[in-house]
Amino acid sequence: GIRAFVHKGAIILVTPSDSAYARQLSEFRHSLEPDSLEREPRPLRLELVQGERVISDGEIEMRIIHIGSMSKHTEDYLIYYFPAYKLLFQGDLVWIRNDAPSAAAGPMQRGVYEAIMVHKLDVDVIMQSWMVSSAMMKTTIGFDELQESVEQWRKEEGEQRGE
Repeated sequence: GIRAFVHKGAIILVTPSDSAYARQLSEFRHSLEPDSLEREPRPLRLELVQGERVISDGEIEMRIIHIGSMSKHTEDYLIYYFPAYKLLFQGDLVWIRNDAPSAAAGPMQRGVYEAIMVHKLDVDVIMQSWMVSSAMMKTTIGFDELQESVEQWRKEEGEQRGE
């Protein structure tokens, strides 16, 4: 979908290691089934997100935070924090079931929890965009649920060590 945004002149925000991929996607030819960018070429407007970037329309602020390997998922991972709403949007780090008690946090859940703590984010709600099935997994998660899963993991780790 990046090509439609390039054609419209949007600024494409990427992490440094994703910039080559964004360039490649925008430069691919689409001659068999021409898309808007093939029919009317436009230059790629690319900006890098390193560390943190704040975007605001004057009313709503969004902090884009590169948490990278802290995610325990990939070397390049962005999370999106909306301070006015105490809302954290992320792709696929927090997996909490709809129909079961809180389970011990896995590495990715602990990673996003660590990122929240390190960046001192005041989070009430976490939104997950990667949906396996909304019948199975929550896409709207209370921060308290994430915290409970991390505490459950700590408890189980302590029991394994005999504490």
